[in-house]
Amino acid sequence: MNIEGIKFDSIKAGLAIPGKWVIYPLKTDDYVNWSLQIPDSIFTQFFILNFRGYEADSSSHFVFRIIDTIPPINSILTSNEKNIHINLLYITKYDPGDGSGGYFFRIMKEGTDPEIPLSVIFEVKYFDWGDGKLSYEEVVDNYQKLVVKYPDSYALAKVVKMIIDWFKIEDAEKIYNLFSDRIKATDQGLFLKNYIERERDFTKPNAKFDNIQLPNWKTEKPEYIIQDTTKTCLVVFSASWCGPCREEIPLLKEIYKQYHSNLDMVYISTDKKETMDAWKKLMEKEEIPWRSVLAGYDNENGKISEKYFISSIPTTYLVKPDGSFEAFDVRDKDNQEKLKNMFKK
Repeated sequence: MNIEGIKFDSIKAGLAIPGKWVIYPLKTDDYVNWSLQIPDSIFTQFFILNFRGYEADSSSHFVFRIIDTIPPINSILTSNEKNIHINLLYITKYDPGDGSGGYFFRIMKEGTDPEIPLSVIFEVKYFDWGDGKLSYEEVVDNYQKLVVKYPDSYALAKVVKMIIDWFKIEDAEKIYNLFSDRIKATDQGLFLKNYIERERDFTKPNAKFDNIQLPNWKTEKPEYIIQDTTKTCLVVFSASWCGPCREEIPLLKEIYKQYHSNLDMVYISTDKKETMDAWKKLMEKEEIPWRSVLAGYDNENGKISEKYFISSIPTTYLVKPDGSFEAFDVRDKDNQEKLKNMFKK
């Protein structure tokens, strides 16, 4: 990896493998050219690779911002190459003074997303919309400005895809329309277009939750996602490798403790077969009291995610006894109040 525009004293690579992150230092002789060797045992498992740069005189660390590479990074990197060469031009640094500054540079390995062989994703601070410092309207405005600035960015289209389900459908459509015709014709652009069209149908007033059968996580025998259709149910899409999903477990346990006599809950694990054991271990370790079914048991994960419009996890639906449903973020204070009012004694 060749880095121009800034001198780092050290760089570390973080590789996400099922259940944990593995950290490796990069080597350099001139602080411009850096190299990293990844053992085959790790390379065959990792699904995200982050590079973090450190300066000796700074208390914060930060990483690299990539908009797009030419040729596209997804045509440069292939999983069967033994050597990967990347040239980076460092652009700017965001440093709020609390150690959280910088930009993220991620390589998604082939097979992580069935629609994207490989891609670079970039994130800046205001993408972190969950920190409460920006309003929904400000985040939407920031994304619109970004797309106006980079209408031909495949990487930006990938980022928008990752959080498309967070936007109101009318705002998602506005952002999509700002991309160039070239991007709209890519797999990312087509996903956004199809998502918007299907979401309009999915959210019609008379839309009903499709209560299909999926394998139980213990017995692997098929059962309906919602077993007791006389009760309201929280349907939570999750995965063993998802950090935010794990962070949500204490809150879900509290909700279950308070309302389980009136409210059913069920996990739908989007783990693929290779990480399914990690999901089962998580269920046992956390002593999860609600049911869990498996979306990826027969490698149907992509189809299930498409069926229920799951572009990121955790995603939760509140399903009523009549089959009507709505997206329901359990972390949202208004939604928590809604549950309280629904099940007042």
